[in-house]
Amino acid sequence: MKLPLPVWIAIVAAAFALVLSYALAIRVTTPQPSESGQLAAASASTPNSEREALHRCQLMAQPDDACRRLWAENRRHFLGDDTTSQEDRQEP
Repeated sequence: MKLPLPVWIAIVAAAFALVLSYALAIRVTTPQPSESGQLAAASASTPNSEREALHRCQLMAQPDDACRRLWAENRRHFLGDDTTSQEDRQEP
């Protein structure tokens, strides 16, 4: 039984649409973990968890206060905790 090419194309397209809709249904029904809960858990002082938390913050469209605190802490760690202003450094 030999089917014409347009029939095979229709069968493949239908199978692709079925697999795609099944994958989408799984994705929609799977509960996603909350971003804030993960950030609070990942704010431990181990370097890997800080790196993962910074990466999560980078992916967020609207960073929350936890991300801002984490970024500020990372800046202080990277640039040093220099609290003196430029005026204080000038000698008289």
